[in-house]
Amino acid sequence: MQQHTPAAIPAPVSSTRSTGSLRAVARRSCALLVLLLAACGGGGGSGGGAFALPPVGPATTPTEPSAPTEPSVPEPPPPLTIGGTVTGLKGHGLVLANNDDTLAVSADGAFTFSTALAQGATYAVSVRSQPGGPSQVCTVNGGTGTVADTAVTGVKVLCATQSYTVGGTVGGLAGTGLVLQNNAGDDLPVAANGSFVFPVAVASGAAYAVTVKTQPGGPTQLCSVAQGSGTIDADDVASVQVVCATRTRAVNVTVSGLDGQGLVLQNNSGDDLAVGANGKRQFATSVAEGSTYAVTVKSQPRMYTQFCTVDRGNGTVAAADIDDVSVACATPATRSVYVSSLLGSSIPMLMRYSAADLTAQASTIAPATFVSFAADPKRRLVFGGSDSGRVYAIRQGDGIDTMSSATLGARGAVAVGMHPSGDYLYVVANGDGLLSTYAVPPATPAAPGVLQQKFLSGASGTSPLPLPLPLAVDPLGRFVFVGTSGQGIQTLPIRADGTLDDPVRQATTDVVSVVVHPSGAYLYAIGTDGMLRTYSIHASTGALTQTALTVAGLGVDGSTSLAIDGRGRMLSLVDTVNQLQYTRAITDMATGALGTPFPIHGLINPVATAFDPSSDGVNFLVGSLNLFRRTIDPAQASYANTLTTQVGPAIRAMVLLNR
Repeated sequence: MQQHTPAAIPAPVSSTRSTGSLRAVARRSCALLVLLLAACGGGGGSGGGAFALPPVGPATTPTEPSAPTEPSVPEPPPPLTIGGTVTGLKGHGLVLANNDDTLAVSADGAFTFSTALAQGATYAVSVRSQPGGPSQVCTVNGGTGTVADTAVTGVKVLCATQSYTVGGTVGGLAGTGLVLQNNAGDDLPVAANGSFVFPVAVASGAAYAVTVKTQPGGPTQLCSVAQGSGTIDADDVASVQVVCATRTRAVNVTVSGLDGQGLVLQNNSGDDLAVGANGKRQFATSVAEGSTYAVTVKSQPRMYTQFCTVDRGNGTVAAADIDDVSVACATPATRSVYVSSLLGSSIPMLMRYSAADLTAQASTIAPATFVSFAADPKRRLVFGGSDSGRVYAIRQGDGIDTMSSATLGARGAVAVGMHPSGDYLYVVANGDGLLSTYAVPPATPAAPGVLQQKFLSGASGTSPLPLPLPLAVDPLGRFVFVGTSGQGIQTLPIRADGTLDDPVRQATTDVVSVVVHPSGAYLYAIGTDGMLRTYSIHASTGALTQTALTVAGLGVDGSTSLAIDGRGRMLSLVDTVNQLQYTRAITDMATGALGTPFPIHGLINPVATAFDPSSDGVNFLVGSLNLFRRTIDPAQASYANTLTTQVGPAIRAMVLLNR
């Protein structure tokens, strides 16, 4: 029998093959084995014996195949960082952001966000906070994209410093040519008040310094800068203040020849300058360049009367102080003495005599008997108050004087007084009790215009005789004092326009004569009780305070006239009843205290007395027949150099020293 070599059993399938493949191979092997057995006649049946398979080698036990393994997965790539560079950073506080990841950057150079991103993720770099100090604006270039296979390092952050304008406001500018400058280079012409802005902006963190490069002229001004320097922060500067003021110059005057007191100069009708001695003086108020100045004499010296004149007192202020104004003072001799008398006891006459030697200069028939006189301080004319209720303007002529009615008619006798400036005339009438104020025009002083009329209680019907009410004007031009019946002395303040305020009545007896000291500090009054009173004058209100009381003369109701010399050193009064003249030295110029009276006897019905304001101690006195001129020294109780002239019946004569 042919022996067949069994077919080789297939090798086991590797663990890498599938279970299904192994099972297919096994089925094919079994099928092949069956076919081989059949070919050899083996099989069951009656005629055949048992058939045994030949051994095929050592017996082996089949093993179970190992389980298959999963294919390997590659590791993902690591995440990648996002970054770049910052350029131009000068400030602080820069914060970058990539999506929600933030990064503070303090200096130029490279930067990298702390959070890395996987491939394929998106990034978006932006500026979360801009830097300050200085203020900057940073911009991002290349800041967005998708992460590839390498880190992102190309984001560019560029920072630039911000610039801001510098400006402010200008005030007070009146001239032209103002030029402002910032940081010594940026010029800005300014033509008018208001806001300004320099054309060149300044970087944040840089300094600015605004100055005046060119001051304005026409008029010349001085402009100053406030809040003009500092450091630019993060906003425009609009707080610079430029204030311009017109440059001013001092006005100086040089005074010479002054021998009195009370000189007051004035500049531009408002700036007063009291001058008490010779030398250079300066007005308190400077005058703007380009403006005019006008120096005048507001008040001539009162104590020892002088007249001062101004030279080169007008002009336009240039670029220097005014130093060429001069004021020359002189004491002009008194020219004339006026006496009102009656010719043949019925014809009113106005007599004018030489003050130097009492020679007759003019004899003019007058329209009325004059009972008071007032000299024009500007030496233009004389005002005479009559017993007929009118005031006449008297102008000197060659051999004859002219007279014209100057004020409205009133009832009774009138008293007149002049403002020390010569601009106002005050008139009070005892017939109707009116106190009138007149303006005396410079061009036509003989035609004053009425400004005001005030009724004074007790000013009418005070005397059956044609005598004027006691009236005195403060030498400083502050007050008018009027003696009225039953009301004592009434003080009326003088307003700036020359009109009078309401009167203030003083608690004193009725008076027959009042006179104010040239200093304006006090006045003297003779009462109807024959007493002489001294009153201090309140400088602001004019209120009178009695400081002394003494007997005026020997007889009650005998004193009719008071006078003070030009230097304010002596007081003289006339006692008509006892036919005496009393003179007292003023021993205290501050209080007006009086010394022992020095009497002059032998007078015939003395009526009025006055002192020559241009000569020391020279006194004039007029009685019913004579006019006297003499020099009095009360301290030595003596008088000398007596001149006398007969004037005829001078029943109601008054004396005026025409300056």
